[in-house]
Amino acid sequence: MRRRAPLQQLRGSDPTLLEVQLPDLLIRPSSQLEPPNLCDLFALSELESCPKSVKLRLQNFIDRAKAEMSEISEGSDMATFVREIDAVDPERVPASFRAFLGQLVGRPGRDSTGLKGLLEKLEGHEPEAFTLGAPKIRMQRAEAASPEKSTVRTRRSTGDARKTATRTSAPAKPARQQTVVDIDKMNWIRDTLIERLATASDSGLGEHVLIAGIKHRAQSVYPRLGPHEITAVLNDMLKKGLVRKSAGRWSRS
Repeated sequence: MRRRAPLQQLRGSDPTLLEVQLPDLLIRPSSQLEPPNLCDLFALSELESCPKSVKLRLQNFIDRAKAEMSEISEGSDMATFVREIDAVDPERVPASFRAFLGQLVGRPGRDSTGLKGLLEKLEGHEPEAFTLGAPKIRMQRAEAASPEKSTVRTRRSTGDARKTATRTSAPAKPARQQTVVDIDKMNWIRDTLIERLATASDSGLGEHVLIAGIKHRAQSVYPRLGPHEITAVLNDMLKKGLVRKSAGRWSRS
């Protein structure tokens, strides 16, 4: 059995961050998701304001997950499933997931004792709605300099310019050569871009979403990775014919 995907904090994420977090979850079988995230995806599918960019893929996942969970065999497998869902905070189990559990209970010829007990426990708790976070926008405020300060700055600038003119200009530093770390980083960015675009739809990914996804993945290996570094690798891949760009969206060639 493959290892489960790491638990993600989906509730409260803004739409752009969700586009980064969801692809790896939506391509996996439901059994490879942590139970809280499985419930979160059902809750997100109930949301009218669910981002359009993930809505279709999310619904396809929900349909597939229901089919997979319907095939869970009785005995230890079903007992494990019930025990794991029972460990999730009751408020985090959405109405649509509870309704699906009710359908499993109604199957003829199946022992549904564990599922019935789970549903009875959930009845006393109102499910919490999935909430989206607001996109983070950085605001910069420009401050006007007072006439007094401007005059002082002008005098200082004039004096500094005279002093600089009398000095011998230092020779320009040679351009820094690429180090092994730089090359490793570029290779990592390229490989991660290829992997990310391989799971994207035919229309590709918007540049801001793609860059946000790479920066999110880089937190543990290159925490100071800048957008310009990702863009430079993208443009290099574009020249080599490894990727395509159309209307601000990137896709595999």
